[in-house]
Amino acid sequence: MLKWFSNEEGGPGQGALGSPQGGGTGGGEGGQAALVEVAERLAQTEQLVAQLKELIREKDGSLSTKDEQLKAEKEACEAKLSKMRLQNKAKVTSLSAQLEELKKGGAAGGGAGGQGTPTHSKKGGAEGGEQASRGKILLLRKKVEELEHQLSQRDEELEVKVPSTSFFFHSKM
Repeated sequence: MLKWFSNEEGGPGQGALGSPQGGGTGGGEGGQAALVEVAERLAQTEQLVAQLKELIREKDGSLSTKDEQLKAEKEACEAKLSKMRLQNKAKVTSLSAQLEELKKGGAAGGGAGGQGTPTHSKKGGAEGGEQASRGKILLLRKKVEELEHQLSQRDEELEVKVPSTSFFFHSKM
């Protein structure tokens, strides 16, 4: 290295064997070494590319598996929600029917004297029977409201769960 710098000071016409201005035997060997180095780097790069491709295939396979699992979970949740909705609708319908019966029974019982049931006779007249019917109606209304509230809560819970999985399905495509 020192010789190279010292030869540079001598002038443009003078040059050492390894200097940029120097003679020609050192240039061929250096080019060959550089070519070998480039070939080695190319081989390493190709090997890394092959490894990356394999890693991508593995990750894609695991994502596909996870995707299928999430789809199955989503379908199961939707089926469960559908079943729960049908059950709650049946309960609401049943309670509504009971409510209508009590309304009709309360109106008919009140006009006829209101002593058709033991609760009416305990209360002592039509007024006691009407109060019992009103109490039952209020109780049934409360049950209907509670069931509707539960249904809406379950709908909201499912909406929270389902969009997060559907986001995963849509983001993959």
